[in-house]
Amino acid sequence: MERDRDEILDESKEAESVPVIRTTVGKNTYLVGIHFNEDSTEAMTDKIERMIRRDIKNGSRG
Repeated sequence: MERDRDEILDESKEAESVPVIRTTVGKNTYLVGIHFNEDSTEAMTDKIERMIRRDIKNGSRG
């Protein structure tokens, strides 16, 4: 299904207001949009701790 040109433009306007982290690895530049759930009941430190524990449990080597 093709999307309406105006819909795509609206999304790009929306994207302009999203905070972005730019990082370069080698010759590649990555733009990462940041999204925070305003209704979240979990503190950021709790979320990070939970993610670290899950990575340790699963044996991830990030």
